[in-house]
Order: sequence, then C-alpha cells, then structure tokens
Amino acid sequence: MSTMKRFLRRKATSDVADVWIVQLSCFGGALVIFVSGVLSLVRLELSELQLVFGLLLTLTVFFLAVILGMVAPLVVRKSLPRVGAESVRRRRRDTV
Repeated sequence: MSTMKRFLRRKATSDVADVWIVQLSCFGGALVIFVSGVLSLVRLELSELQLVFGLLLTLTVFFLAVILGMVAPLVVRKSLPRVGAESVRRRRRDTV
C-alpha cells in the first residue's frame, strides 16, 4: 500500500511545465472567449447600449483570463521552497 501512495504522490510534470500549460490555457481561453463573444454580439440585433454593455462584459472576462495567466508564475514561485535561505538558516543554527 505504501508503494501505491508513493506512486500517486509523484509529480508528473515540472513546475515550469505547469506554469507554461496554465499560461497557454489562460491566454488561449481568453482569445477564444473574446472572439466568440464579439461574434455572438454582432449576430444579435441589439441596441447600442446593449452592444456596449456586452462588449464591456466580454472585455472584462478577457482581461480577467489574461491577468490570471500573468499571475500564474508568481503563484508557483511563491510556493517553491527557498533553498538558499533555508541552508543559510540551518548553518547559522548549527554554528550557534
């Protein structure tokens, strides 16, 4: 049973690949949402006010996805252990 737990806890990809996949999916999804939103708004018979609000909502979701793609590397970088700082603290503690 312990070998199965160890196998399931193994990482399948590196952190760099994870960030790349998240960024690609966020940027690609943002582009798809924007294009499909604009095309669907153009096909509808809307007043000017409805069209403006529809475009604003589409742009809001687009920019939200782009921001999520830009924040993804920062989240992974914060979760990684800082090897240099830990080794310095450990050396100071051992010498004192």
